[in-house]
Amino acid sequence: IKAEHQKRSLTVPEQEIVASTVERAFISDPSLALAIIASPAFRAEVFRRPREAFRFAAEALDSSREDDPNRVKAMWAVLWAGLSVNDHDRTQSICQWLIENTEESSQDHRFAALQLGFMNFERRNWPEAHRWTNLAKDLATKYGVAYDQAVCQVQIASLAWHEGYFDQAEQGYLEAMVQFQ
Repeated sequence: IKAEHQKRSLTVPEQEIVASTVERAFISDPSLALAIIASPAFRAEVFRRPREAFRFAAEALDSSREDDPNRVKAMWAVLWAGLSVNDHDRTQSICQWLIENTEESSQDHRFAALQLGFMNFERRNWPEAHRWTNLAKDLATKYGVAYDQAVCQVQIASLAWHEGYFDQAEQGYLEAMVQFQ
């Protein structure tokens, strides 16, 4: 029976039941909304309806407890949704919080630094883009996370290309290709 349930979609009446249940639970238990937002399933909604997903996720995050076990995962949902609607102030503050409140060795810490690098890249603030991207790469190197090192190397190469350092960019991309293999 469990396998059958996983293969089928919910009927319209079942969808309505789930929606009304979640709505009531959201009002009485905000941690449930945070758990939903923290789930991988919510990520699809960020791409389907970014503005609505951002509003819903931000409200849930704002009403959550600091110690909620789903808070960090939910922050990433708000961050991705915020980037989709170009709310860089909110996403930047989330990245700063993650850097200040997560272990230096954690993926959350590295990715927050890398995301700050990318946001500054988008703003063409090259010094800050380099600072944060290099921090993320240094942490990936320090903690032996080769894949993250390669991702950071690609971003550093992209920075070089956009700044007009084409030879340096090409070398950086080639180094990243070797790291990805």
